[in-house]
Amino acid sequence: MTSDNDDLFWLLSQDQSAASQARALAWEALARLGLEVGLVDDGVAIVGELVANAVVHGRPPAELQVRPGSRGVKLLVIDRGTGEPMGRSANLRSPNGRGLLVVSAYSGANWGTAAAAYRSIANLDGKAVWAVLPRRPRQLDDLTPEPAAHLLQRWLARRGLRDVVASRSDGRSWLVSVAWGCTISCLPGKLAWRTDGDIDRVFAYRELPDVVDHLCQWSSVAGEQARRGSPGSHRTGRP
Repeated sequence: MTSDNDDLFWLLSQDQSAASQARALAWEALARLGLEVGLVDDGVAIVGELVANAVVHGRPPAELQVRPGSRGVKLLVIDRGTGEPMGRSANLRSPNGRGLLVVSAYSGANWGTAAAAYRSIANLDGKAVWAVLPRRPRQLDDLTPEPAAHLLQRWLARRGLRDVVASRSDGRSWLVSVAWGCTISCLPGKLAWRTDGDIDRVFAYRELPDVVDHLCQWSSVAGEQARRGSPGSHRTGRP
């Protein structure tokens, strides 16, 4: 991830894997901005369509930019093509032609094209196709327990953890359960890491990316020890 102030940008692979790469980068970046899961997924859908369009119809290299602002998050895909993107009619049987319809729907029709400079390559200009997610980003510390739990659950799933479950604990908190006896309690203003019911560590919401990293490492160690039948594996790998 490359950043300049609050803006983020990446030079993408120059093949058919670019769209998949861009979706993964966009999901992580938008999640770190504190957006709710549904809006993160909308942004990922937009980016996937813009990058696929750039790969098929544009000229390499392709670059993804994410620009948080006071009124929304601007998503840009830059390439060196000269043509304007054009929507095509699509029906239920058509495998193509829906890309710009998706972009328009998820951005509230707030999208377009513009000349733009690459951020990862000096002195190189191109054409950007951009779209705006119509809700301003928040800080992770602004999250409340329910959206924090759903964001953590989806984040872990995207990192490859299976059987991660988010559930309501009581009126003010949510639990995210991971295999081998580990849960994260999403409480007002804080996250509590628990194994065997004991609190091992408390995190602030702004540390959510660190919690994701710790859980992935913990799960890998605990899972390997469980497969080997090592005693006490559920206590291994504390953050």
